[in-house]
Amino acid sequence: GTQKTINVNSDFRLVAGTLNDNGNTINIAGNVYNSGIHSGTGKLVLNGTAIQTIDGNGTYENIDLFNTSADPAPVSLLAAMTINGSLNFAKDKLFNIVTFNLKLNESASIQSAGSARYFKSAGNSGDGGLTKVYSSSSSSFNFPLGVAYYTPASVAINGTPAGYGSITITP
Repeated sequence: GTQKTINVNSDFRLVAGTLNDNGNTINIAGNVYNSGIHSGTGKLVLNGTAIQTIDGNGTYENIDLFNTSADPAPVSLLAAMTINGSLNFAKDKLFNIVTFNLKLNESASIQSAGSARYFKSAGNSGDGGLTKVYSSSSSSFNFPLGVAYYTPASVAINGTPAGYGSITITP
């Protein structure tokens, strides 16, 4: 259709298959369950006013975190998730990844991260942490992480290794 913004006023479920957003914005006020693939040049916007969760171990293209709850970390993971595009911290809020892994594939990026906008982990050595997949040598990548405080890590690959892979940081 011609509608460029789709509002989901409750929970959103993608159990299987691929949802191509066709360049549209999908605003989600409730929880997200995705065990499929979200693709396209548009984005999913988590714009709830209460705590929201992301479950299902799914793959996402572009996500904006725009939750306006008074909670300092109003969006939490209930399972691992993968980002292929951009994850944007659109508000001064934390994204609580708890003990799960958030994987950023080769072309994935993080927008607007900082001391008031970062991934909050449970702080256990066995937590999933934040993973960045590399396919080429590039400038340093900032891992905006923390537990009780913002403690980012920066990793740069200098030279050309025999093979590329991923790096996971767990605070």
